[in-house]
Amino acid sequence: MSPASYFIEHHSLYPLLYTTHFNSLICEGVFERFPTLRVVFVEGGFSWLLPALWSLDNHWDALRSDLHQVKRRPSEYVREHIRFSSQPIEEPSDPRHLDRVLEWLDAEHILMFATDYPHWDGDYDPRQLFRTLPKSTRRRILAANALELYNLPSTRPASEPELARS
Repeated sequence: MSPASYFIEHHSLYPLLYTTHFNSLICEGVFERFPTLRVVFVEGGFSWLLPALWSLDNHWDALRSDLHQVKRRPSEYVREHIRFSSQPIEEPSDPRHLDRVLEWLDAEHILMFATDYPHWDGDYDPRQLFRTLPKSTRRRILAANALELYNLPSTRPASEPELARS
């Protein structure tokens, strides 16, 4: 086994790296020790999360005595502590499949839009990416989730030119 030689090889391995870190945060009880900690997984996609959660929850149900530091099912920590950026988005040929994954993951609450600008492989048109989702879900993914996580206002102060025009 050698390091990845090609971009496609390297890029397609990202989910494994992110899954490793995700599993470690959960299984080591990090969120029990640091209950206000919030983590954002950026540029790792999110399609890997669903099978990771299924696996962790199933194993936790059977082996929870091994993980005394994990007080709840692993999936329960996600909405409270972890967010994921949308980039890179792994789009299936049928957009309905992506919609189902987004629904199963509760993406309305855990996903934040990212473009990866200015890289050539970025996701630059959010209207295209999430076109089939309800408007309220799109709004949360495109703005509200990040505003809430970072405790930012949903409006901004008017600029001098805007004030002069009013």
